[in-house]
Amino acid sequence: MKQKKITGLLFLILVLLTAACGTNQGGQTGFFGGDGQSGAAENGEGLSRQSSQQAPGLDELNAYRAEIGMDLEKDYQITEQMEGNREDYILLTREGKEYYIRRPAAREENSYLAYEGAFRFEIPEDWIWGSSELDNHLEVHWEDSEYEVGKDGIVPFFLWNIEYNEGGANPFEEQWEEVCANMEETAGIVFEDKIKDMEFNRYRLEDGNEVYHMRCTVESEEGREWTLSTAYRFGEKNKMEFIGLGDHYDSLDMGNLILYTAATYEEFGGDREPLYEGTALYKGMKIWDYQEFHNPFVLAYEAANGKVWRESGTERMAAKKDSIVEFTEPLLEGLVRELLQIEEGQIMASDLEKIESIVLVEDVNGNQCIFNETELTVDFSTLVSGDGLVKDLSQFTTLKTLVLGIGDASDYSPLGALTQLETLQIQAGKTVTDVDFIQKLPNLLNLYLEKAPTQEFVASLSEDLWERTCREMEVYTFRKEYGGEPGLAFDLVELPD
Repeated sequence: MKQKKITGLLFLILVLLTAACGTNQGGQTGFFGGDGQSGAAENGEGLSRQSSQQAPGLDELNAYRAEIGMDLEKDYQITEQMEGNREDYILLTREGKEYYIRRPAAREENSYLAYEGAFRFEIPEDWIWGSSELDNHLEVHWEDSEYEVGKDGIVPFFLWNIEYNEGGANPFEEQWEEVCANMEETAGIVFEDKIKDMEFNRYRLEDGNEVYHMRCTVESEEGREWTLSTAYRFGEKNKMEFIGLGDHYDSLDMGNLILYTAATYEEFGGDREPLYEGTALYKGMKIWDYQEFHNPFVLAYEAANGKVWRESGTERMAAKKDSIVEFTEPLLEGLVRELLQIEEGQIMASDLEKIESIVLVEDVNGNQCIFNETELTVDFSTLVSGDGLVKDLSQFTTLKTLVLGIGDASDYSPLGALTQLETLQIQAGKTVTDVDFIQKLPNLLNLYLEKAPTQEFVASLSEDLWERTCREMEVYTFRKEYGGEPGLAFDLVELPD
């Protein structure tokens, strides 16, 4: 990767931003650092924030931009008209209308961040690369400065992350309205009434790919306004997220800069070395539906306020929209009603959040049914479909432990929605062909995928004769028939590392 290394200048920038963001209880904070090191500065006198429309230091900042050839009236501005050559513009189409973003005229080779043969995207010329401590798996770029920034100036930055995109999927293509709704909801939980001017746009590029873009204005607890912007790209091999944050009254439009950066992303088909090993748990995931991406509002809150965002479960339950739970399997609904003592009326999503562990195993020698360490009686002969039961279980989004042994279940993919799971144990009877859902469980610590012990198919008999036959043969099998012969469980799948 082509990177501009961190110099002592970044430490000056970090000191200034730290002053603008405030400090934690220990008197220091360090959200970003060069080459993996955090930046920290003491909160000295005279470093208080102000909410004036033109913060001290922006005049010097804009003068420097003009000096290096940036046209503040045109660079990163989205327009309906071109001036000059067509090749100087990126074409974006939204709702059948054409828009243009002007490519910075001064861009050079070092304005591209590239993995040779894999991908590249354009960054502002001479911005500095560093690492971010706001959250896991994030890279950060800062604006370089060769001027005296004011005591309260904010240097803008953008964060980015790249992950493999299995199968070249584009989940936002059909879900963009749901994504927007979740962003609005999440922003309200984190910033409450300190957010405004939120807008969502979906742009189509000339190659047919799309850029999904959000921008808004957020306010720190002390009244400072920031522009927050996010953009998402889905390629054949990778998926990208870009998050930008800068002073709201800065002449550099952070909203359009992030859109521009995402629009310049290109894939070349080659393989890249992974930036990070393994999965990571990102911040604010309980109120953010898209677990493979960072929660931009929590990151903005922490950067703007200089402190960690703390989530209150009670406040979240009240703020997050509740919904009625629809069950496919009456068996599971009956168990939930018994446990929570809900005799009549609807079962709500907030009710299911009270359940953190479930054990459901059918066994001729004694079924197991335990919810939150409470043992319940269950009759699996009333179960219509094991796959239906698994689908119902995917609605228990606060589950931390799930032990499941159901004879006729073969599709466990809905369990990918249980992102809080720490322990998962599945004893399978039918043949399972897909375990990719495991990759969607960032908190998973213990995983057991097993074949039902001593499987042997038992032909249809009366209930009493069937149970007696199983005991005499010392067969541990399931109450459900599944195709006339034992399944292969997980024999046909390759488990992820």
